[in-house]
Amino acid sequence: AHSYAGRYLDLLDFLAPRFTPGNGQEARRDRLDISLKLSSLYSQMEPLNWEDSIEQTAGALRPILIKARERGASITFDMEQYYFKDLFLAVFKHVVAEFRDFPFPGIALQAYLRDTKQDLLQLVNWAKENRRRITIRLVKGAYWDYETVANRQRGWPVPVFLNKEETDRNFEELTRILLENTEHVSPAIGTHNMRSISNALALAEELKLSPEDFEFQMLYGMADPLRRALSRMSIPYPIRIYCPVGELLPGMAYLVRRVLENTSNESFFRKSFAEKQSFEELIRPPALHQEKKLEEAPDAFRNEPAADFSRSDIRQKIKDSLSEVQTSFGKRYPLVLGGKEVYTDKEMLSRNPARPDEIIGRISSASRGHVDKTVEEAKTAQAAWSRTPPEERAGYLFRAAGEMRKRRFSLAAFEVFEVGKSILEADSDVAEAIDYLEYYGRQMIELGRPQRLGSYPGEINEYVYEPKGIAAVISPWNFPLAIPAGMASAAIVAGNCAILKPSGLSPVIAWQLVDVFRAAGLPAGVLQYLPGPGAEAGEYLISHPGIDVIAFTGSKEVGLRIVRLAAETRPGQRNVKRVVAEMGGKNAVIVDDTADLDEAVRGILESSLGYQGQKCSACSRAIVLPAAYGEFCDRLAEAMKIIAIGPPEEPKTFMGPLVDHAALKKVQSYIDIGKQEGRALLIREAKGEGFYAGPALFEVEVGAVIARDEIFGPVLSV
Repeated sequence: AHSYAGRYLDLLDFLAPRFTPGNGQEARRDRLDISLKLSSLYSQMEPLNWEDSIEQTAGALRPILIKARERGASITFDMEQYYFKDLFLAVFKHVVAEFRDFPFPGIALQAYLRDTKQDLLQLVNWAKENRRRITIRLVKGAYWDYETVANRQRGWPVPVFLNKEETDRNFEELTRILLENTEHVSPAIGTHNMRSISNALALAEELKLSPEDFEFQMLYGMADPLRRALSRMSIPYPIRIYCPVGELLPGMAYLVRRVLENTSNESFFRKSFAEKQSFEELIRPPALHQEKKLEEAPDAFRNEPAADFSRSDIRQKIKDSLSEVQTSFGKRYPLVLGGKEVYTDKEMLSRNPARPDEIIGRISSASRGHVDKTVEEAKTAQAAWSRTPPEERAGYLFRAAGEMRKRRFSLAAFEVFEVGKSILEADSDVAEAIDYLEYYGRQMIELGRPQRLGSYPGEINEYVYEPKGIAAVISPWNFPLAIPAGMASAAIVAGNCAILKPSGLSPVIAWQLVDVFRAAGLPAGVLQYLPGPGAEAGEYLISHPGIDVIAFTGSKEVGLRIVRLAAETRPGQRNVKRVVAEMGGKNAVIVDDTADLDEAVRGILESSLGYQGQKCSACSRAIVLPAAYGEFCDRLAEAMKIIAIGPPEEPKTFMGPLVDHAALKKVQSYIDIGKQEGRALLIREAKGEGFYAGPALFEVEVGAVIARDEIFGPVLSV
């Protein structure tokens, strides 16, 4: 980002002496104009981190604006992906208000966005109220494919018009608004479309505007015949030519994108040159078509959308939920045995890893007697539950998913405080929990239909699934809602009764999950809540003869012990226990000499340090080919230096605390091993009252201990 900003400064120094603007209106018309991409100036730009993103981006902009002011140049902020649109508008207003003497600030708006009219009117009013004259470049938009695909993948509304002619109609409407407000804005009409240009000329004539009131903008090398024709008109309207500047490969990518835009089925270039449409067809008004609909199967499974933190109302909801959850700190939580809440004298304390003296909750702790009681309650409930039709069982999951959506930000807030997840990570975990409920419900409806086998005369043979029995769910703390939701809902919807024994580090979130199912009306005894020490309640539950299935996620050491305990058949046991154990990982990302290091560094940074590396899916090894090795290591180390470490409830935080003191001690021991085994490229200290460890990056040989062992922390070997 610093390098990119420096190139803008170099560009101003190189080009400004070659421009000789005149006075008055000519100074505005003949100026050098540089269009820049704000996303390239701050590497951690994120709408959730609203204030910090504005301040950091503004800080990177200041030297550029100061030099542009000195050189008499103008700066136009490009518009990029829709996700950043409102943030870019906020940055623009912030710096323009700060640089009141900067004469030529500009920003681009995209006509293919449905809400650009609202943005334009707000900008015009803002310019009027602040007595600032700003340039607004109106373009059709260059990210249509990205916006339609990316937003559908995320499950968010598609922000662009789906018909090209809808965009063209909007462009003409926005052109009129711009030309009607030349007192406050300098319109820049960016188009290569003959109809759009002609419409602007006709509006200018209607509004009696002079050539100094607005300009056209085109790209170098495109629509040259149209540009020459425009320049030969009796009224010489200004035309500004934009040329991409930079390295060859990005320039080729830029060119290819323009080629794709202008050879699409609906493009003006294709219609005029390839299809050879008549002049009358080319300049006819854009027709008003019925809006296209994106086809979706009505009952198909779709991933729950991540929260769109580019929306101010969503940012406010998570802020309110964080404050609300804090008011519940220190609350007592009972066991849930059958349909009853049971409080015990012996309690476990759930602590905030960012502030260990802060008690999130006081959780009743189960004894062996409570284990026996839950198994008996499960057996009682099992008789009726196993005969409940699959569709009805699935209905409870769907209702629980709806309840989770209502509590979404509250559930995420509990994760932020109880296990130290960042807001983005916590929100993703809640979305994944909803996914399990929706997906497993649909799967059970399919699996619940008997399958006819063969057609032997005189016989009807069917293949059906039956419940296994009583399931013990032993859940982890690192995905404290999603994983227990997945394991418990799978057991429940298949007709089993489940006993949830959560990690002692995330019992409050697990209680929230059980409460969600209670709110969904799940019958008593089908899902019970049994927190307690692993060595006492956990092992006794696993060994209990009444347990038929054990679902576990956690460390290899504990998982293998569960397998051994479950293998022993005890008196009164009716089944061979089935163990489903998900245990650890040591994942590598391979970077070869063709890699885009911008993407490789960012991706590995997020994978290795996301949730402090406390995931079995985290990248904990980077295997890099020699041609990319040096630059990759340098850039990754620099990236690790600047990420924000702090309380996870703060939007700017990239890394929060480790989950507890034992995790911190383990990470520190592996950092000591890394110092002995290899070369430290970075060991960053992290300060705070919680269990904080800064990221560590080591260059090691393939057989090194830190390249083999699962560390579960922010230690990356390369």
